[in-house]
Amino acid sequence: AASTTGFQFISLDTLSPLVRLLLMIAMFVGGCTFSTAGGMKVIRMVIAFRSIPWLIRNNVLPNSAITLVKIGKNSFFDKEIAFALTMVFAGAVSVLATSAVITIGGYSFLNSMFESVSAFATTGLSAGVTSIHLPNYAKVALIIEMIVGRLEIIPVLITIRSSYGYLMRKRIVETMLVQKRELSQRARIKPAKFSEG
Repeated sequence: AASTTGFQFISLDTLSPLVRLLLMIAMFVGGCTFSTAGGMKVIRMVIAFRSIPWLIRNNVLPNSAITLVKIGKNSFFDKEIAFALTMVFAGAVSVLATSAVITIGGYSFLNSMFESVSAFATTGLSAGVTSIHLPNYAKVALIIEMIVGRLEIIPVLITIRSSYGYLMRKRIVETMLVQKRELSQRARIKPAKFSEG
């Protein structure tokens, strides 16, 4: 499932819900770092789960204490842990949101979740929901989910934010140019002098 080849030789909706859930977990976790496999990546999931005791310990220890998460020979600091947790949380929220959109079309939540995770991990597996008959809004949601899953959520959000910032700066510059034109037109029009008679 994590190979992102889309190779499927059985109908997945014939599998039990537990097997489909295990497949979803494998797809969501995905491949290892620097691989072309989709998903969240194994190291992020390991950091996220190993950081749970670290989070509890950090809430108990004084603020001046420096604690690390050690995985093998590697030590991970606050920023790396926060980034891994953010990525996992954002990925989960993205998958749940897309699942909710697909569920609106009358599909079961489990099958909708399977399709959403498959799109996020770009695995190409389907429980039979993705087809030509899928409503357009669900197709768009799956397309967005594939882009978010492949490029990852943080770069997509940064791109959206920078595009929004560009559009806002452009609007501000246009507004300033319009105001400048209006002021120059007012300066050219001289008021008539009234003589007292």
